[in-house]
Amino acid sequence: MVKFPTFLTMNQSLFIDMLAEEATNSDPRGPEARIMTEVAEASFDIDDYWRVVDVLHRRLNWGAIMQEKVDSIQNVSRGGIILKEARFKAIKTTKEIRGFGSDSMTSSP
Repeated sequence: MVKFPTFLTMNQSLFIDMLAEEATNSDPRGPEARIMTEVAEASFDIDDYWRVVDVLHRRLNWGAIMQEKVDSIQNVSRGGIILKEARFKAIKTTKEIRGFGSDSMTSSP
């Protein structure tokens, strides 16, 4: 096996990450065949395979996180106890921010 200098292997890993991200972007036309071919060829190398899997996992997980946030916003917008709790939390955080660094915290001469 040929040993490559570190900068070449780092550039290769960044290249594979970029290809996988490009292949999974939100373009409605889908990825170009050239990009898919390069990702497929790279996946035969075990390290590159895991890089591609990592990108896919992040992309899919991002969708799940966004769905949870949308669900949370919808629950708050319906009102009720969830809205009251969200308001209370926001007021509490605002008071903590105002108290941080205020004149009362400075030392007197």
